[in-house]
Amino acid sequence: QGKNGHFVFYERPGDFDLKQLTAKGIDADALLRHWLFITEYQWEVLDRDPLAKAITVLDIASVSISSLVGDTLEVVKQTITWANQHYPERSDVILMVNAPFWVSLLWQIVKPWVHENTQKKVRILSKKETLNVSIVELWQYSYYYISYCIYQYIYIYICTSVCLYCV
Repeated sequence: QGKNGHFVFYERPGDFDLKQLTAKGIDADALLRHWLFITEYQWEVLDRDPLAKAITVLDIASVSISSLVGDTLEVVKQTITWANQHYPERSDVILMVNAPFWVSLLWQIVKPWVHENTQKKVRILSKKETLNVSIVELWQYSYYYISYCIYQYIYIYICTSVCLYCV
């Protein structure tokens, strides 16, 4: 949790390859259902307070412009649409960290799809910038990377179970 008590959710969208998932029978619709399942779990199990908010840390270091086409772009658009429709005030802040130089330009294109209140909560941080310590403890961010190997093992097990359930 962040200093203010909000849950902190870390996402690494550049680490999934939709082509590889599709080859294993997981299409864009299944991926969207998985996102919805995880999001509902956040708000129905982890924090049932209807006024609760979350801090989202999107590590986008591995995202490339070429990866944001076709079905991948459709998944991004749909998740933004669903978040706008069903969770418009759930975000305290959305931190896009390790952002490549082109992300600010892309944000100008994506921004119209995002709810106006949510737009104000987005902060894009380059690789040279650091997280604002008043929002997220730096040790949490570091711990995420230290425990990445353990996380990958657990995530693959959970994700495989959930994705197969969703299919």
